[in-house]
Amino acid sequence: MKALISILLFAAGLAVASPATSVVAQATPIAVIEADRVEQWANDYFAEAWAHRRFSGATMVLVQDGEIAFANGYGWHDYDEQIPLDVNETGFHLGSIGKVFTATAIGQLIESGAIASLDDPANLYLTRFQLPDAPNRAITIRDLVTHRGGFEDWFYGIINDQPVAGPQSGAFIEQFMPDVVRDTGEHVVYSSFGIAMLGAVIEDISGLSYRDYIAQNIFAPLGMEHSEIPYGPVAPEYMGRASVFYPSGEAADKPRVITFPFFAPAGVAVTTPIDFARFMLAQLGELDGEDVLGLELRELLHAEQARNHSAMTGIALVFGRLEYNNQDIIYHAGNGPGFDSFMALFPEQNAGIFIATIGQPPAPGLIEGLAGSERMTANEDLDVQFWLGAQEALGSFFLDSFGPAIFEPVSDANLDRYAGTFWGERRSHTTWEAILGLAMNFPSTVTVVEGGLMIDGRGPYLPVGNDTFRREDDQTGTRRVAFTFDGQANAQMLHFFPGLDVAPRVDGLHPGMLIMPFLAGLAALFAGVLCVFYPYGRTGRSTMTRLKWLPPAMIATLVLGLLAVVAGHPPEEDFFFGIGRSFQHPWRFVIFLLAINAVAAATALLVLANLRAWSGQYWARGWVGVVVRGHFAMVTLGWIAVMPLFAMLNLIGWNWP
Repeated sequence: MKALISILLFAAGLAVASPATSVVAQATPIAVIEADRVEQWANDYFAEAWAHRRFSGATMVLVQDGEIAFANGYGWHDYDEQIPLDVNETGFHLGSIGKVFTATAIGQLIESGAIASLDDPANLYLTRFQLPDAPNRAITIRDLVTHRGGFEDWFYGIINDQPVAGPQSGAFIEQFMPDVVRDTGEHVVYSSFGIAMLGAVIEDISGLSYRDYIAQNIFAPLGMEHSEIPYGPVAPEYMGRASVFYPSGEAADKPRVITFPFFAPAGVAVTTPIDFARFMLAQLGELDGEDVLGLELRELLHAEQARNHSAMTGIALVFGRLEYNNQDIIYHAGNGPGFDSFMALFPEQNAGIFIATIGQPPAPGLIEGLAGSERMTANEDLDVQFWLGAQEALGSFFLDSFGPAIFEPVSDANLDRYAGTFWGERRSHTTWEAILGLAMNFPSTVTVVEGGLMIDGRGPYLPVGNDTFRREDDQTGTRRVAFTFDGQANAQMLHFFPGLDVAPRVDGLHPGMLIMPFLAGLAALFAGVLCVFYPYGRTGRSTMTRLKWLPPAMIATLVLGLLAVVAGHPPEEDFFFGIGRSFQHPWRFVIFLLAINAVAAATALLVLANLRAWSGQYWARGWVGVVVRGHFAMVTLGWIAVMPLFAMLNLIGWNWP
């Protein structure tokens, strides 16, 4: 899942553009994947990473020529209990890789005729509820399976910690229906919600729950005996338990969470490395000596459907398409709390790899993060290093096996047309979760330097042709952007990762323009604590003079709202997944929103109080009064300065999903 979130800094990014785009400087021969060499690389690589506690468990699987060439596990199924990882028995939470099961199910329904056409409106097959139409037309099955439905993004309601029967009612699912914010079919913008709706299509056509359909039509035929779609709030016992390592070397368990059943088609499957190897073999066309899925279905699943730019990653039916040094690759990435994974199929070599890690970075509490602790103190002997994600491991594998991506910079005399601020579409547009955009999808600023571009102060990015730029120090082709133009005002920037997103140029107001006023405003408004020291003056303790207590009360209210979010955040839980839990435990976010709205209303009262204070010379007269009232005005301006950002992030008003 997107996920990811947080999440997935390498996932789609191990490609270069196809030779036809003129981005690659020279053709390179396809490097042959040799099982012995790859296994030795994996053993050395993960041994080194474990020495620095970069994961608590990991696996690498290579399938080739209809067989499992090797499947190795590293580290622990449960570090705390000292249970070693077993590739036959340790379950990995696949996260968004589970979307490929949904795609395979849709392909089966098309092959059987239950879905007449990919271009049929999805509402033809939905019986419990209906999707809203996009601004330009009805949303089709093809739109959903290629992330082109046009939905905004959010996390609300995706985490389950209570028993739930499935399938859920249409009325229940409609509670989570995000708005359609752009034309359907126009751009590929990764949408977990769109894939979740395909699960509803599968349920309404088959009469089975999504879990049961996948179990009966994919897991059972492929012999995936240790795989499931968990619906309950408790993780399967065989699923690995992630531990995070602090700089001291101390380990802490990471909470195991399960996605809400209606969201399961977007990525909640649990499977063992050996079971997933069988799935990859089936996708390549030979499992136990048979083509279980069939050529027609596999071609349908893997054929590219769309690409935002010829130098970016493509999309088939959920499966991604990319090229790396002439390697044609079918892939998907996924992550979830404590797990990160990547699947890559190499059809021309009849091979595929699966890399997954268990762990993720530590998540200390607010006070511990600021003040430090014994476990936050580095252990020089152990040298704990940053968590190893599957995508980073995959990048090292690609460099070792296929060499660095080769680019040849070209000259571009018109760099100014790429400059500006660009804001990605994969975010919440209408709800209070827009605040996540500050962490996940903050607007990017592109500036021109000699011979290239700087993006958010990083670079330089050098032109390599086809409106594409690659960062000078990049070996893998990951740090790459491309631009499209539909008239100068409609320029869009496309990061190679996540690749499945577009960032239109922002000509008007955006959060980046409001950060400095916001920070200055925070400094001024927190000076409001000094208001308690104002004298009451000759007017005595009148109602108006008591307004000196209003700014401190507003600060207390704002801090209370922030503390409500932090206080309700379980140790080691990802903050974004905490938001996902808010449907069943909304109180901490409700308090936060109420606090923001309360101080917004009080800001209007502050403005009125200023007018009365100056005309009535409240709190003191003479130069002391001028200083006091000037301070009160400064505090008021501070509150006014933070309100535009609150408003832009949909925090003012009741913008609950």
